[in-house]
Amino acid sequence: MKGKRDEVCNEHHPSLIEQASRAQEKNHDHNNDENDSDGDRRQEQKHIQEVCESFRQHATFARCARNGHNMRVKRLPKSMLSVLPKALTDPESDEYKLRESIAKNAEIRNQFFFDCMLNSSGVENSQEFQQEGFQFEWSSDENISKTFSVLKSLVREWSAEGKIERCQCNGPLLDAIKKYVAKGSRICVPGAGLGRLATEICALGYSVQGNEFSFHMLLCSSFVLNSCIKEKQFEIYPYFQSVGRNSNKFFDIYRKVLIPDVVPHVLLNLDNEHSDEEDESMPDFSMAAGDFVSIYSDESQHRKWGCVSCAFFLDAAPCIAEYLQTIHDMLEDGGYLMSNGPLHYHWSGPDVRPDDKSWEDFETKHHHLDKRYLASIDLCWEDVRSILINIGFDLIEERIGDTAFYTHNDLGFCNTVYKCIFFVAKKKIYDS
Repeated sequence: MKGKRDEVCNEHHPSLIEQASRAQEKNHDHNNDENDSDGDRRQEQKHIQEVCESFRQHATFARCARNGHNMRVKRLPKSMLSVLPKALTDPESDEYKLRESIAKNAEIRNQFFFDCMLNSSGVENSQEFQQEGFQFEWSSDENISKTFSVLKSLVREWSAEGKIERCQCNGPLLDAIKKYVAKGSRICVPGAGLGRLATEICALGYSVQGNEFSFHMLLCSSFVLNSCIKEKQFEIYPYFQSVGRNSNKFFDIYRKVLIPDVVPHVLLNLDNEHSDEEDESMPDFSMAAGDFVSIYSDESQHRKWGCVSCAFFLDAAPCIAEYLQTIHDMLEDGGYLMSNGPLHYHWSGPDVRPDDKSWEDFETKHHHLDKRYLASIDLCWEDVRSILINIGFDLIEERIGDTAFYTHNDLGFCNTVYKCIFFVAKKKIYDS
């Protein structure tokens, strides 16, 4: 596996922990208060360890949730227990044993994948942690939930089951890039997730840098991009987080998904026999860890990019105008912003109530929340469109209402479907 892209693709491997820490520290270089900076670094290191711990504890939490479900069943009155199927009530029945066996296998398989992922980044896995007797704290429900989100994102980005979803979300962006952006241009993909969109853009012949803030996603994307060496190498079980909820059959929620559907290095054509000869002509591919604005608002990034292409990203900003201004500064004159996704607003927070006497009272009452929930400004597309134009973009394509799934489950009774806004905006060229 050779080639210039291979070297850059390994930017976070195997020292992902150290590099992510350095990237996060760089985000705070503007802070002149040494005590605050040291505190920020300690907090970031703590967060990184908490993320790793949540992956190590995935199977343990899954097993406890399953046992909790069984305990709830056992606590039912006899009159109700008598009408339930043996698969729920009789541990000696074949039906019960089969379900338990399937559930345990799913938990083990997920943990095996996460352990391989942690090993690839030089971090102790769940087995090593137990054997070496490390001290640890139990993960938060939020962090454990994110491990399941990673599994669902793997389906979305790196499985055959996610093909329809990728076509809906990434397809319009890939078509627009081929239509407007010159080959060899530098393209930034913020909110890169597990790296599929960035990889497919690079495969078209563009130099690409993905950007991702979530360390849960960064760990997994590094593993998939650098360490998956054959198709369908791993089986994962992403659907059993809510046992029995919105499902038809027990076996539907404990079904396996094989990943990856394609090896990233094959997609990037890094394994061909001429890779050494063509090394210099291969476009760069990298992933940058950290907050989008902190990295790309730096003057060193101004006018360095031919295109910014993103799916389901812009509404992840507390204030979308800040993202749009940062993107405008990043782009060369005549550069393109391409976006596809909803305006769901990730950080949309609580409303001010009549009994909130001041903004300070409101902030105090919600001090436990991330500050971004209190800073989020949720805007309609009409207002976002005006901001784009006011900042200095020309809208050259605009399409409203295309539907797109988000981490959908083919066999589930409940799925999230968005009506999306797809647009292509071009940075105005002013006469000097």
